[in-house]
Amino acid sequence: MINKQEINLKKFSPKKIPQKPGVYLFLNKRGQPIYIGKATNLRSRLSSYFQKNITKKTSQITKNAKTLKFIITKSDFAALLLEAKLINQHQPKYNVVLKDDKRYLYIKITQEDFPQIGTARKTTPGATLFGPFPSAKTVRFILKKIRTIFPYRSCRQIPSKACLYYHLGLCPALCLNNSPKDKKDYQKQIGKIKKILSGQSQSIINQYQKIMKKAAQKEDYETAQKAKKIVDSLNFLTQQRVDPNLFLAGPDRQLDYQDRLKTLKKLLNDYFDLKNLKRIEAYDIANLSGQEATGSMVVFSDGQPNTSQYRQFKIKQSGPNDPKMIAEVVSRRLEHPEWPYPNLIVVDGGKPQLGAIEQVFKKKKVNLPLLGLAKEEEKIIIKKGREYQTISLNNKNPARLLLQAIRDEAHRFAQKYHHYLRKNKIGSHE
Repeated sequence: MINKQEINLKKFSPKKIPQKPGVYLFLNKRGQPIYIGKATNLRSRLSSYFQKNITKKTSQITKNAKTLKFIITKSDFAALLLEAKLINQHQPKYNVVLKDDKRYLYIKITQEDFPQIGTARKTTPGATLFGPFPSAKTVRFILKKIRTIFPYRSCRQIPSKACLYYHLGLCPALCLNNSPKDKKDYQKQIGKIKKILSGQSQSIINQYQKIMKKAAQKEDYETAQKAKKIVDSLNFLTQQRVDPNLFLAGPDRQLDYQDRLKTLKKLLNDYFDLKNLKRIEAYDIANLSGQEATGSMVVFSDGQPNTSQYRQFKIKQSGPNDPKMIAEVVSRRLEHPEWPYPNLIVVDGGKPQLGAIEQVFKKKKVNLPLLGLAKEEEKIIIKKGREYQTISLNNKNPARLLLQAIRDEAHRFAQKYHHYLRKNKIGSHE
């Protein structure tokens, strides 16, 4: 239940404000909201409005407001959604103008057979909008939280093959699963996401609690466990304090990533002295007979892509020689001591690529854990002592799934830069 309270600003006292998450509204003498905000701790946030050193905007808000209303919510997430709903409803004076004259950001869901979920800063024809949200950080937080509970499509155009998000369990791969039944199931999932964004998470929780109970009575424990994960994740999201800096969306997805990292670390402990796998770097090469050759470096932090750390390299040497090219990329990467060293390096390839990189390590006098993942049979290649060893894992092994996701992302990123260079070359000759 949401608790509301309204107080006269002349009688404002921090002690009267609870230390709970919620939304607050500054109202003018006509009772109209002039500013709406949210807080993880209402007392702390509202107290900041009445300190000596405040901004001009804050001073104008408190000067023109007569009363203050605050609404206690069950969680930070509920506060985020309620804030957006109230801003959209009331269009308060001091919420309308943002820094740099930017418009507020909305979450959009397109009206297609397989709807796309993304962001928009203005009205999008044929799409359902939720918001507005005052910051891109808030929107990213909400979308990442929801996606790990109910995977959705985020690409503007459905590709021809599965993407990284599918391998991470964050996309239903509609490029592969597009039958009439897949369409019906996906649209049901979109309906659930719309309910969450409308603040109706409890109805979804109730639905899955019933599914869980019925499945348990029928001794269908697999279905019951899946339903329980969704219930636990939604409860985690809607009933507890959550940090917008977190990427993980709930206990179920967090356990998935932890399981992959834990399994991979356990596997590699027989070959390397690993303290952790907080930073994994992967490298790949893209070229067409040695032309417009590019290299990529992608970084996974705690098992998830950290795109701010990605790097692209335009290969300087000529001729189609993948091992030499990947050695060049790794060598150039090691010329940047300001970039943190990885706990593990993954390369797309086998013994030739590993051998070339080992020569770079020898020259640079570094020793970093290194393995290759061969595409054809998805076998892991590791050097132990003087001999290379091959590890084969089943296609559902958590360690293999993580390595595949990392390797495929490096491949995608290298191809992206390669295609960009080819397109520019073709354009320059037209």
